[in-house]
Amino acid sequence: MKKTAICSMAITIVMIVLLGIAPAVFATSHEAEKAAPEATPAADESMQAVTEGDVSPGDYIFELAQPGPDIKRLDALAGNWNTKITVWPDGEEGEPFEIEGSAERKWILGGRYLEETTENATSDGVYQGKGFFGFNRAQALYEFVWISTEDIEVVFDRGRIDPESNALVLQGGYQDAVSGFYIFRTTEFVILTPDQHTMTVYLTDIDGRSYKSVEIVFTRK
Repeated sequence: MKKTAICSMAITIVMIVLLGIAPAVFATSHEAEKAAPEATPAADESMQAVTEGDVSPGDYIFELAQPGPDIKRLDALAGNWNTKITVWPDGEEGEPFEIEGSAERKWILGGRYLEETTENATSDGVYQGKGFFGFNRAQALYEFVWISTEDIEVVFDRGRIDPESNALVLQGGYQDAVSGFYIFRTTEFVILTPDQHTMTVYLTDIDGRSYKSVEIVFTRK
């Protein structure tokens, strides 16, 4: 569970971000049962132009590959951060433990992706993780990929901005290596100020019980 805590998030996931009433202002309210909005095409007019022969498929793909305003909403996450991580290894009813670390996020590939590198000191040594945030313009979905020294699989989450809470909500899951059961994961990002934001990870177990697993507070250096 310590693994899920630190990484899923790094998700530090991981992520964050963005998008609130203003590019740097978010609000959040967790509803574990509420899924992110279904994906809808982000460029219907362009697709129609392709269908009608006014635009070539190649030009259409090239257009979608350009960084748009949605990915730029993640700009509030860029920079160097101190992190304070609280982990509930046995669910919220158990005793949590805290870890401190650091994270750096920077734009790569012409502003198309936000890369995150994180490092935390743990009782087992140093935890290191790397993630990438992107926006799939064809499906109008934010996507997040995460790998680390404690994960046994590549983390991949997708989601959108909740229209009611204005929180970035990413969803994914993993197969528990011990029980074999699939665990659903919801990660929410909320910007508190230009210099501080949070990332919270909720897990839903085989019995449908949802609980807070990890919370990370990012404070700008």
